[in-house]
Amino acid sequence: MAEGNLIEAMRAYDTYRALVKREPGVEPGCELSGLIRNFCRSATRTREVAAARVRRA
Repeated sequence: MAEGNLIEAMRAYDTYRALVKREPGVEPGCELSGLIRNFCRSATRTREVAAARVRRA
C-alpha cells in the first residue's frame, strides 16, 4: 500500500486473510480490513480523476 500498488496490496491481504482463517480460524481485524477498504476507495477515486483528466485533454 505504501507504494500505491492496489493489486499487490489486495494480493497480500488475501494471502494474510486465508492464512489467519486457516490457522487460528479468525478473520483479520476491523482496523486492517478498514485500512484495505479505504485504500481501495482512494485508489479508485484517483483512477477516476486521472481518467477524467485524460478525457478532457
